Order: sequence, then C-alpha cells, then structure tokens
Amino acid sequence: MHPLAKLDHAHVWHPFTQMRDWLKREPIIITSGKGAVLRDFRGKEYLDANSSIWTNLHGHQHPKLNAAIARQLKKIAHSSALGFANEPASLLAAELVKLATPHTAHRTPRLTKVFFSDDGSTALEVALKLAYEFTRRTRGWSSR
Repeated sequence: MHPLAKLDHAHVWHPFTQMRDWLKREPIIITSGKGAVLRDFRGKEYLDANSSIWTNLHGHQHPKLNAAIARQLKKIAHSSALGFANEPASLLAAELVKLATPHTAHRTPRLTKVFFSDDGSTALEVALKLAYEFTRRTRGWSSR
C-alpha cells in the first residue's frame, strides 16, 4: 500500500463515508489536477465531475485564478473582518453593491452592505438573522 494511503487510513476521517468499508481498500491518491481532470500518483486520470465538491468551479490550475491568488499572497493571505477592513473585501463589496443597484437614477439602492461567508452553514445562519432583523424593523417589532 502506498505510504500516503497508510497515512490516510491512520489519520483521515472522510465525510459521507463508511469508514469500516473505506479501510478495506486502498484509496485513490490524487496528486494533481488541471482543468476538470484529476491525476493520481500513478498518472491515471479521472474526470472531476463535481468540481471537487463544488469548490473548483473554474477547474484546477486556472491561469487567471492562479495569477490572482499569487498576487494576493504576495500581500497577505487572510485578514480577519473582526475589527479590520481589507482591500479585496472592500473592493468586491463595492462592486457587488454596484451590480445589485437598479440602473434607474431615481431609485435608491436596496443593497448597501455585503456579508462574506466561507461556508454554507454560516451563510444560511446570517441570511436567517438578516431576514429576522429586516422583518423586525419593517414591522416595528421590539428587539426583545
């Protein structure tokens, strides 16, 4: 068995997987990808038909995305939004608000703020809280 497969069996708990069954076979060890193709350590290719669980919608090693990531990493990889602002988030938020603003001059924008989330659970939680807050304010409910 490949050394990485041994490490995987010893230390990785896979989602949506019966681990008892998983441990009975040698896993496919993916080592690279390009576009919609994944490649294992033997060079065998696989179609990444679900975009690696919907996280690589533009494929692997996309030149424009790789270049943008490399440019950003030369500045900073991540900065918390807890008490800080940062250039990429501020610029993207302004662009999203602009895109959501009606093109007619007499209408005020309905969307003025953007909340960035890194996962579906947080996005859903915030959407529910925002919907509740909107309803509370527009219907005159007390804050308690």
